Amino acid sequence: MKRSQTKFPLQADIFLEFLKNMWEQGWLDDYSDDHFLIKAIENRLTDFWGKQQAYLDNTVVFPVINEKNFVPCFLMNFSAKLGALYNAFGKEQIKKFVIHQLAAGKRNYQRRTVF
Repeated sequence: MKRSQTKFPLQADIFLEFLKNMWEQGWLDDYSDDHFLIKAIENRLTDFWGKQQAYLDNTVVFPVINEKNFVPCFLMNFSAKLGALYNAFGKEQIKKFVIHQLAAGKRNYQRRTVF
């Protein structure tokens, strides 16, 4: 079953609206279950390459970011940034980026080849 045929796993709010729309419109249908973004949306992201660096880079500016709230903070910021790109470049350009580039190999996704 395609992701777009399932309910968006997170509670939808204004901060996640763009991600929710991507999910519902099928932009993430071909992503691997192991993709960083999918794991984050499905609340399965427990460990990732660069985790320690992400905390070190962000806690200086955002001292409240920690292991418990990293994923929600990441998703809210990611959704907002993609929404801004969408407004700047238009639907077709951002849709192509999400479907063909951000997917990082789609169903053949392998973390070691992406990072």
